[in-house]
Amino acid sequence: MNIIDIEGKKVLLKFDEKAINDFNHVGITVVDIWADVTGVDKGLGIWIRHPSYKIAVWWDENKQTIPQDQRKEEVFPADIYIPLTYIKSILVIQDEKFSTKENGIPLGFVSGTGNAL
Repeated sequence: MNIIDIEGKKVLLKFDEKAINDFNHVGITVVDIWADVTGVDKGLGIWIRHPSYKIAVWWDENKQTIPQDQRKEEVFPADIYIPLTYIKSILVIQDEKFSTKENGIPLGFVSGTGNAL
């Protein structure tokens, strides 16, 4: 298997302990998470999908800035770039049940909280 072969797959990632501090702000708070791989930069890193990243939107539908005290958090899917230096191992199961389709496997991010499982 080649690193580029994991694109489009659901994988179990084991991170280096340093990743917890460096990626806590995007919801990675444990060293082992299931994630959908949305892209691969060969030799550099991978992109994983956070299905429900929470962020306060600072503009309205007219592209005007919303005052800070009136901003509301919204939930969006987001892709997170993880350099390969943070990844200790990647587990890929070669079965359709582990594709990125909805299949009941909890992703590493808890919906709407930005926290990893």
